[in-house]
Amino acid sequence: MNKFTLTFFCFLIALSLQGQDLSLPHMRHIGASNSTNPALKIDSATWVLDFLNISEELQYSGTSYNSIVQSNSDRLVADVNYALQQLSPTGNNFNVFGEIETMRLQYHGPKWSIQLHHANRFQANIDYPKALAELAWLGNASRIGERVEIGPSFDFLSYSELGIGGSIPLGKFRVGATINMLAGNAIVETNQAAASLYTSDDVYQLSLTTDYEINTADLATENELFDLGLVALDFSNTSLLNPDVPTFSTSIGSGLNSFFTADNRGIGLDIGITYELNEQWQFGWSVVDLGLINWKNNTASYTSKETTNFNGLDIGVIDFDDTASINFESLKDSLEQFIAFEQKAETFTTHLPVQSYLSAHYQLSSQLDVGAVLYGQFGDNATLAASLSANYKLPFIRLGAVYSIVEDHPFNMGLNATIELGALRLYAMTNNVVTLVSPLSVTSQANRVGVGFVF
Repeated sequence: MNKFTLTFFCFLIALSLQGQDLSLPHMRHIGASNSTNPALKIDSATWVLDFLNISEELQYSGTSYNSIVQSNSDRLVADVNYALQQLSPTGNNFNVFGEIETMRLQYHGPKWSIQLHHANRFQANIDYPKALAELAWLGNASRIGERVEIGPSFDFLSYSELGIGGSIPLGKFRVGATINMLAGNAIVETNQAAASLYTSDDVYQLSLTTDYEINTADLATENELFDLGLVALDFSNTSLLNPDVPTFSTSIGSGLNSFFTADNRGIGLDIGITYELNEQWQFGWSVVDLGLINWKNNTASYTSKETTNFNGLDIGVIDFDDTASINFESLKDSLEQFIAFEQKAETFTTHLPVQSYLSAHYQLSSQLDVGAVLYGQFGDNATLAASLSANYKLPFIRLGAVYSIVEDHPFNMGLNATIELGALRLYAMTNNVVTLVSPLSVTSQANRVGVGFVF
């Protein structure tokens, strides 16, 4: 566990940027909604151009950052014991997603439509049992004579996408598809994650049993700098009690260059269909991110299947002073003495998490429409969600409200707004209005901003 891992872990706690983005399928008046269903089009529009469509999302288990860390006599105090009580025995996680769509261009003719887009995406998931957090904070004194499951898993994926597609009308139906050429930037794929710790009730000796299989490719982090090609994040100013936003930089040239020069290639497919029952009702269904990436560059496969006995671990120092962050370097050194990973250089293939949208929208009047969306993400970490919306059109602006349910996060009231100045569209959305006043008080969010033109 290096310093980057720790600061990245704290960053997930601090920023609270995600849940599943269920606002975009309801905003059918902007071109970016086409990314959720390639059959969607803006009525009466011939050319649609969106660029710098930026989305950041986060969802995590337990309680919010502000419920754990509070100010006390000009100092920040973390109630770690309370945080531990809010965790589930298993399946605690952080889910992170980020996307920068540099461009989405659409042409809608009388009979057919065509679209071209480029995007850079990354997503990460940390899954851990409650016992691991308790061991790090409380030690193993209360677990003598017990075998405790403590194995965490970490998955990370960053890739670029260049897609071309279109749609055609078939009576009241419209059918669309997009073929995506994929270029992998980096990956950590945990295929097997199991570790148990037993503390002997006789001599208090520890026994660690591991069963791990991890694949990586092109994983390069220097200190706290995390380079995703199009986007680079610097976490050097981020710690548990100082959740500063990392330094954020972008390079369009770097992102495009990484796409054309990458050795990790793949292909994806998005398919969708819409049905207009009449002037009021429209239905849609889509499956997106059907795809895979073959990882060939700088690949490594790590396995650990063994049982090791030892006398103890040096956990390290947890300093909650404003000027210091967690220091687990001694824990890292101790673990490296007892856990031996066997490393091999092997190519491998990974599949994208498949997403599906089922939608229904009703036009109540020329100004007001309402809708409902069912969403599912299917893969190693399946997610189900649903949302209801209402959008109202005023001169120069559209305002919308979206209520969404995302598994363990059932109460998310979101807002969105689109400013329409001639052909120009400026839009912003969040799935939780609390983030506008207190972004560290919730555990599930999704935010998106973008710029577009409609001709």
